[in-house]
Amino acid sequence: LLGYGLAALFYRFLIISSSMPWPTAVYMLEVIKMLHDNASSRLRVFGFALAASLIWAWVPDLLWPGLSSVAVMCWFSSSRTIGILGSGQKGFGVMSLNFNLSDVFAYFSFLLYVPAWLGLNAVAGGVIWAWVVSPILYFNDWENSRNMDPKGLGLYTANGSAYPILESF
Repeated sequence: LLGYGLAALFYRFLIISSSMPWPTAVYMLEVIKMLHDNASSRLRVFGFALAASLIWAWVPDLLWPGLSSVAVMCWFSSSRTIGILGSGQKGFGVMSLNFNLSDVFAYFSFLLYVPAWLGLNAVAGGVIWAWVVSPILYFNDWENSRNMDPKGLGLYTANGSAYPILESF
């Protein structure tokens, strides 16, 4: 009941008000507004931006898929530890770069409709957890983590072997 009461109280300000659109609709509203106000000059800018984003998104996937994940740390060392830290496929992806915008916005789609400080705060928190805290826990063998892949998606026993799923039935 409290939720319905608050919804009724703020309905006039949050739903009806045109100055408070839904956050995910803000960038689409701006595109529509841009195309209708002084359309001739802004449509040219929109066309250039659209063409550039299509080229930027398709070139890594079609012509050179190696641009989708560039493991910078793995270029300079062949050590297993550096491979675990730098590999984005099976490791932690430290200093791994991704130039494919469709991958970036798939994971960070909120960057399009939240304030910059909030998005950068979320990205910084993710980077600190993924590139600092997780490798420290992994290399200190927290909860027998050295027996498993850092990004392993399978089920493992305590010694790192595959979990016998069929035997549990």
